[in-house]
Formats: sequence, structure tokens, C-alpha cells
Amino acid sequence: MYYNRLNSFYYDNITLEILKGINAAYFNELFLPKLPLFDIMILKLHYHHLVERRDHMKFEIDHSNLNVLDLEKSLTFYKKALGIVETRRKETDTFTLVFLNDSASNYKIELTYLHGRKDPYDLGDNEIHLCFRTDNYAAAYAMHKEMGCICYENPEMDLYFIEDPDGYWIEIISDDRQ
Repeated sequence: MYYNRLNSFYYDNITLEILKGINAAYFNELFLPKLPLFDIMILKLHYHHLVERRDHMKFEIDHSNLNVLDLEKSLTFYKKALGIVETRRKETDTFTLVFLNDSASNYKIELTYLHGRKDPYDLGDNEIHLCFRTDNYAAAYAMHKEMGCICYENPEMDLYFIEDPDGYWIEIISDDRQ
């Protein structure tokens, strides 16, 4: 808590929290003319610090979500085709969430299984896809060919796509691809 002895003006955490949502023009126009100079200096200092913290937030990608029709079939596919395994599960009466990870990164794929759903998902033009890098492109290609899940190949770009049981496309590229 900040206290100005001359004016008995308190700046507590609540005041500072309220200021987080106020833009600079609003702050300068409405707050500053009503406060003593010392209070203005303290408040401006703390207000601009909060704005700076908000403008410099760091984000890290956490996960992508895919809805699946047959959870066990999908778990088997992702483990066999990509080596990613279940790391966390949340079950409710109406849905199950399963998080998959490759153990090399913090990024996860969240599979959502809606209990009782019978109809396949409409994926539209399927323009959204995941991409995995592999350190052994030839071996991965041979395994996916054997599994029968390769749905598109582009040899000129050294990439191909596999299709999961729900029709999602997953791009496969080599570690040494530029």
C-alpha cells in the first residue's frame, strides 16, 4: 500500500487493479486534474508500470485441440504413427479430455471425446493441420506407408501428410528441412 502523508491518500492494490483497465487518455483526462501533484507522480509511476507489464506479456503455445469420434482408436493411432502418448486425462459425465505429448517439448495435443456422439465431424475443407518434424524422414515415411495413412505427398517440398481416424491431416517434415 502506498501512502502520501500530506494528503492521507491511499493507493492500495484495488486502486492499482482498477487502473489496469484504464487507457492512458482516460487516465490523464479524468484522474490527474483531481489529484495533488505528489499523488499524481506516485499514481503515474505505478500506472505506467502496470501498462508496461501488460504490453510485455510473454505467451507460449500450450496445446491444440482435436475432437475425436473414437477415443481409443485415436490414442492408438497417435502413439503408433507419431510416438505421442497420454500425459493427462480429465473425465466428466459428458466428455473426456486427453492430452498427448511427445516428451521433447511442452506442446500438447488435446483430444476431446464427446460421450455418445455417433456422427463423424464435418472438417470442411480441412485447411487447418498439425505439423511434426522427424529425425528419420525415410523411416517415418515407410512406417506411415505401411499403416496406409498417407493422404497427400509433395516430394518437391520434402513433405507429406497423414490422416488420423477422424480425417485430420498431419504434416510430416524432416528435421533438416529448411
